[in-house]
Amino acid sequence: MLKFRWLATEEKRNIVSVVNSLPDPVFIMDRQGRYLDVLGGTERSLYDNPGYLKGKTLYEVLPEASADHYLSMIHSALDTGTIQVVEYSLMPDTLKNNPGDGPRHLQWFQGRISPLHTGEGPPELILWTVINITEKKQVELERDRAMADLEKALAEIRTLKGILPICSACKKIRDEQGEWHPLETYISHNSEADFTHGICPECKHKLYPECCRDTPGNM
Repeated sequence: MLKFRWLATEEKRNIVSVVNSLPDPVFIMDRQGRYLDVLGGTERSLYDNPGYLKGKTLYEVLPEASADHYLSMIHSALDTGTIQVVEYSLMPDTLKNNPGDGPRHLQWFQGRISPLHTGEGPPELILWTVINITEKKQVELERDRAMADLEKALAEIRTLKGILPICSACKKIRDEQGEWHPLETYISHNSEADFTHGICPECKHKLYPECCRDTPGNM
């Protein structure tokens, strides 16, 4: 097995010891999606203890649709010899046989799937390195929500532009559909302006002359 090859010398044992101390997990997997070795993943605020994965396949851990997707990415990495990058979310409670000693809410991860060359010939193993990006993802989602709220608010801001057809007699305004509306109704509906009614001095004098006879300027 691959692990015994790594343990062939003291130097390699030291390397494995260092990797096992990493806060983020590292998986060594074969073409069938089986976890041959599980290293690192010591940070319990970000990860469950990943040791339970060793020897299992993706299908023994994840829902079938998710396992199909990740297995196809493993095959892409092996067949093309390129690194595949995947961003995914996991709810810890949905993982089969999960020890449950890590975070209990939805977590986001970025995985990098690299072909692992262990000798001559094309690689048949991959190295899957994981980074927990939950905090970064939450910031992105909050930013997206704020942008959506801003776009909604901007869409609700209506302004009047251009030439408005207005009746010279009754002062109604014609809309784009050819309907006529009272001036106050049209402006209130198509802007953020509201109306309060008063009376100007000229109209007051014209309509209520008896109220204006004793006011200054009308003597």
